[in-house]
Amino acid sequence: MAEEQYEQQVVAHLAGQRLLKERPNTLFCFTTEQALLGRHFGGPEVTKALLDHLLEQQRRRNVEVQTMPLRQEDPRLRRTDVPGGNGGPPVDRLRRST
Repeated sequence: MAEEQYEQQVVAHLAGQRLLKERPNTLFCFTTEQALLGRHFGGPEVTKALLDHLLEQQRRRNVEVQTMPLRQEDPRLRRTDVPGGNGGPPVDRLRRST
């Protein structure tokens, strides 16, 4: 990656982090792949830092972090709107069909 691209990504990342703090009444939902968390890219210290960061962000009342499983073994699972946490707006989640 070129130095200029790296700098642009850092600036964009920091701008996103500011939004989380500056807009406490805006709900932010993030979905990550289970494979990313299980890959242990960078070794155990980097993986621990990543998990700690995700947990820290999840503690914010306006942030929801979801993990997409590697497999969806139950075909009755489907996406649906359900009430958000803390009485907030609906959040898209996986739900078991009947």
